Amino acid sequence: MKNWTRTCWLFFPTIVAFFLLSVLLQLVFLTQVNGLVTWTNTFLSVLHLLLLFAVYWTVASIIGGLFPNRIRLVELLLYAVLTVQVIGSICCDQYYLYAHEPLDEAFLLFDWTELWMIADVEHRLNIVLMSLFLSVMLLPWIVIKWVKKKSKQDPPIALKKCTPFLIIAFALYVFIPFQVSTKNRFNFFVGRLVHAGFFGQKEIENMHITPADFKDIPEAFYNVGKQIDPVYPCLHEFKQPSVLSPLLQQTSTGKPPHICIVIVESMSSDLFGERGSNTGVLMPFLDSLSKRSLYFPNAFSTYQRTHNVLPAVLTSVPNTVDGNVFQQIPFPRHYSLFNLLKKNYRFQFNCGVPYDYLNMGGFMQQYKGVQLLQTWDKKHQIHKEQVGNAWGYPDEDLFGQAQDEARKHPDFSRSQLKVFLTISSHDPFLYPNKDGWKKFVEEKTEQIKDRKLAYLVKHQAAEFGSFSYTDSCLHAFFQKEQRSAHYRNTIYIITGDHGTELYRRNPLSKYQVPIVIYSPLLKHAFQSNAVVSHNDIAPTLLNYLKSSYRVSLPDEVPFMGKELVLSTAFEAKRKLFFTTNKLTTSELMDDSLVLLQNRLYLFNEQLDLEKVQQATLLKRYKKVLKQFQLLSHYTILQNHLINATTFEKWVDDSRRIVPLFHLQQKKLRCFKRMTLIGGKNNIRPKGHLRITFQTTVSLKHPRQINKLPALVLQAKRSVYFSDKWTINRKVRPHLIRYDARHKRAIVRYALEFQPKKGKNPHQNNAYFVYLCKEETAPIEMHQLNLSFEQMIRN
Repeated sequence: MKNWTRTCWLFFPTIVAFFLLSVLLQLVFLTQVNGLVTWTNTFLSVLHLLLLFAVYWTVASIIGGLFPNRIRLVELLLYAVLTVQVIGSICCDQYYLYAHEPLDEAFLLFDWTELWMIADVEHRLNIVLMSLFLSVMLLPWIVIKWVKKKSKQDPPIALKKCTPFLIIAFALYVFIPFQVSTKNRFNFFVGRLVHAGFFGQKEIENMHITPADFKDIPEAFYNVGKQIDPVYPCLHEFKQPSVLSPLLQQTSTGKPPHICIVIVESMSSDLFGERGSNTGVLMPFLDSLSKRSLYFPNAFSTYQRTHNVLPAVLTSVPNTVDGNVFQQIPFPRHYSLFNLLKKNYRFQFNCGVPYDYLNMGGFMQQYKGVQLLQTWDKKHQIHKEQVGNAWGYPDEDLFGQAQDEARKHPDFSRSQLKVFLTISSHDPFLYPNKDGWKKFVEEKTEQIKDRKLAYLVKHQAAEFGSFSYTDSCLHAFFQKEQRSAHYRNTIYIITGDHGTELYRRNPLSKYQVPIVIYSPLLKHAFQSNAVVSHNDIAPTLLNYLKSSYRVSLPDEVPFMGKELVLSTAFEAKRKLFFTTNKLTTSELMDDSLVLLQNRLYLFNEQLDLEKVQQATLLKRYKKVLKQFQLLSHYTILQNHLINATTFEKWVDDSRRIVPLFHLQQKKLRCFKRMTLIGGKNNIRPKGHLRITFQTTVSLKHPRQINKLPALVLQAKRSVYFSDKWTINRKVRPHLIRYDARHKRAIVRYALEFQPKKGKNPHQNNAYFVYLCKEETAPIEMHQLNLSFEQMIRN
């Protein structure tokens, strides 16, 4: 006991120094997250830190007692661990302030390249943060010196009596359920990583799923009409007449109207219109436009990330699950605005982000005739170089370049369908004239009545200014559109991809987006207060074109959405699944009831939440969410949205597959950053090129698939990763089957694109497939199959 007491006393100064620093950082965090520090939060936070550092003290003392001759080494180790603890706390607190939720095992879904881009250290690291990190290194050392100087060398006798209390504190730390805002976010993060490592989500063992496996999901969650065929569970009849037909005049040309869809990054419904006063109406142009439009303030995105907004808006397919991104898995037979309207429309997709990001280009190029905005005039490159945004071109240049291209190559032989995806309001919020828009937001915050919300907006004025900047870009875009010949025959649809992460009025607001439908053809403005979603946009447009312009379209569709509901009264009759920013489909809406963060709420007309305590209902919803994974797997990965005969009838997608190259290997060891699998020269730029790579790897659990190398396609054989020769930057693997007994998995990488439209700087039209890994440990792969196939339409 004497040695134990001396060991405890030796570590006391280090524990005190880091405890005081942690309390200070926690108080700063509480001030930032709430705008004020309450006595309750302060008490709970200090209590949590007391218990946490009691755990550190106990563990260090035990190790010191076991190795009495290495006390100095143990003390240095404790100092290092606590330094990591504090630095990790600062990083996790910054993430919480940005995302309004703690960092957890979703961290494993991203590789180091993506994490570095998201962190954007180059622009986030400033003098304040550098000073903070320097203080973390120096302040504890100064406090330790001071405590050692003031304290006695011999431990107090009363310290012996503290041993039981340390053990009790250890137990309390484990079992007391502290709220995330009052507990240390770094320890929460580490705990979730450990939990994921030992109790990670189990993969579906039997990959052959039938409709009987998801029989407990209420049919209204995945079929908005009357089910036609249980083998294709989402298939239902198109309803007529169209809700848009009475509201829109016929075009002057008699042709179907031009359609322009603008998806604004992170645009919440609280930025203008019905709820714009919550943030001071930061988007005045869209606010005025909404009053002259068909406006839906109660619309919802079904995803918290941008990854799948394109499939949701354009194809209305079920949410993907288990971290899958629709652009990076084999595409099932599905209907979309692009493949159903190809006889009547010309298509353009305009985005300032590189198209190889999450295979956006590949997703678009699967549809015949989609033109991608790929050339940028010098005058539209200046702002990107000035602000240095790694995500892409600012919004004014995106709209400007697209409109310049339209003037250079006018073609109105067919109607046009254009899709824009903006980026300037994406973190790290780099955009032109940032100081000017920051001042604009600070002035607007004076109009916010809720002082807590006013503090939140003003505290992040530079970030919120990105929305005001984008609003001005949209204003300029519409001014130019008004001078064009096609303007009077165009339908403009503006929405957000998801709610902003800067502003969280409640856990539901992350999915809240507005939908604004404006057109010179609109007979009168109308505000619908019904609950609608992104999935409703494609069905609404297609039914309108079928009803008003006799466009030949199928009578049966597998859409998850239905037509937009027009109702002046608040109407919450909608069932939706939500995919969080962790890329897990773990939240849902059942009419006015929502399951968010494992809690049930009722929401009202103001979209305010009220907690509901119904354990039986909560258990049932969790079962529904679990079975939805089976439904998604069955419809998307097992290709049960539409039968092949019907699909070919309407899409005419029959293609002749020409094998070009096939390589088999029994074993491959990836120990370098770039490992060549194989490649082929002189591929004719005709039709679509599909590259598939399948292999078997050892995985301790299915979630480790996110640690596997990414597939990179280059135009030159080289051992180095080069932007110059890169055709597709990154394709992630998809889990085909997992053998839990032998800890092995079959994974597949799939990539499809049009060589004619993609970039290939090599004269020989060469394509080389590499595995690019971030992990230092070597990876062994077995039974490798690499194939190149050319798909030519008949």
